[in-house]
Amino acid sequence: MVQYIETPERPFQVLPYLVAEQLEKHANFFFVQIGAHDGVLNNPLRELILQYGLPGLFVEQLSDQFERLRANYANQPGVAFEHCAVGRDDGHASIYRVRADAPLPRWVLAVASFNRDHLSEENIGVPGVEQYVEETRVPCLTLPSLLRQRGIQSMTLLQVDAEDFGCERSFEWPSKRAYARHSLTTCLVTPRLAIEPFARSG
Repeated sequence: MVQYIETPERPFQVLPYLVAEQLEKHANFFFVQIGAHDGVLNNPLRELILQYGLPGLFVEQLSDQFERLRANYANQPGVAFEHCAVGRDDGHASIYRVRADAPLPRWVLAVASFNRDHLSEENIGVPGVEQYVEETRVPCLTLPSLLRQRGIQSMTLLQVDAEDFGCERSFEWPSKRAYARHSLTTCLVTPRLAIEPFARSG
């Protein structure tokens, strides 16, 4: 069962300690980050990837964000990239996003959802954001399909941007340790549980 830790008023960075602990325990550390955006802005894994040379897979559905992501990690060994959304079905899906050329803060340009209602001023907190929302089609994979296609047999850390289409609801969380901070959910995956629940849910 996943247990969520309530964000304190002054949260400290838990992830560096969790990653360091797992690196000591597991020689074959591997991360999967869903909703990686450009891999830099508000990405809690970036410094750890650079510091430790962490291998893993970045998953991003927006084309412009995906191109920036690849460019930002072009010289980083051990990382791979997948341009798709993660959802309930394989194929293609319509998503709603804030236009890439919208005159809005940079972080807003990475916001997207399967549900257009999620991209409202009330939800995002940006006045007038609705006028810049557009629909686009993107490739879509379930998490089991993504792991199978990539040949991923085990992973240590699974991180999902929870605003990224609510895809955390499209699969089981195979973890005994997880925490949520801001819009991100991070899950430490034991080797035995790494793939089996995903295979069952696929």
